[in-house]
Amino acid sequence: MIAYRWALTAMGYPVPISQARRGERYSCPLCHGPMIPRLGDQLQHHFAHEEDTGCTTEAVTRAAVRRWITIQLRDAIASHQVAKARWTCSKCGQQHSADLLEGVAVIHEGYYWDPTHYADVGLVDRAGNVCGVIVVQDELLPTPETLRFFLNQDTFTIVIPASVEPAGSDFATLVAQGQIAGAHGHGVGQTRRGLFGCRSRDSG
Repeated sequence: MIAYRWALTAMGYPVPISQARRGERYSCPLCHGPMIPRLGDQLQHHFAHEEDTGCTTEAVTRAAVRRWITIQLRDAIASHQVAKARWTCSKCGQQHSADLLEGVAVIHEGYYWDPTHYADVGLVDRAGNVCGVIVVQDELLPTPETLRFFLNQDTFTIVIPASVEPAGSDFATLVAQGQIAGAHGHGVGQTRRGLFGCRSRDSG
């Protein structure tokens, strides 16, 4: 039996096994089949499918973390949160800061930049231009080529480890658990959308 770390509540919210409760209904973030929390005293606590589905632990974890990130970002935009973040640019070595949600209007859960480059979450402005992407990283994905592709775009990329645990509901807490890179073509003095300018997929 495969042990899973995440499931969805009856309301569709991702929950780690550390927050599971007996008697509650849970489903798989990937196939949406019913899952059972195993909370006994003999084995490490985990979720299990009621029936074998073939879902891998890695794919289920990525689907759950992707859903959790999407919910947090949509809530942040709806409540007009400011998401200030600071990081050291991998291209110029300087410290940058920006409001990562400024100009963002739509959060896409599962986002194809093009037919071959997939991000777990896409942040897009009202005109459909990409402001940034978020990728969930485990031992398998994203591939090095995919990661290099996104890091070379003039938008920001946030890499969130699949081992992340919910530690709050605000975007700043989420970002603090990952790494930020991006907008290497933009200088600190630029004004449109802080440090970043959202850009069309066609321009990359």
